[in-house]
Amino acid sequence: MQKYPFRKSDYDEALPKSLGNIESLAMLLNCNVAAVKKYIEESESRKTALKNERQKFIYYAECALFEKIEKGESTSIIYVLKTLGKNSGWTEKDSSPASSGEVFVPDKTVVETSDTEMKLLMEQALSSPDIDEFKTTEENE
Repeated sequence: MQKYPFRKSDYDEALPKSLGNIESLAMLLNCNVAAVKKYIEESESRKTALKNERQKFIYYAECALFEKIEKGESTSIIYVLKTLGKNSGWTEKDSSPASSGEVFVPDKTVVETSDTEMKLLMEQALSSPDIDEFKTTEENE
């Protein structure tokens, strides 16, 4: 009898598609999150592979952000300055109602990226020569 509701080969195939997200991995394997977590926890190489997939996803996001900055998109520029540029003085004083103790309900903001655009960005990131440094030892052999 099989210990998990999926085969190792199915897991190995689903991991890159999940982008290192355990919930997505469980959905791809058609099982519950607890089973996937238990399977990953049993092996240091699985833990490392999951972290590597998540790092690749972050790299894709960084590439997409960099492309937007190169195009001069002010929202992306401001985001980087507010997050990475804090030590250079790029901060804002919080004057929102929440900072003064008032009840504050934020506006819902949705970032819209079409599936086609996201697929193109991911394909570009995957074809980058720098992506090899994020591959697991098994992938490089």
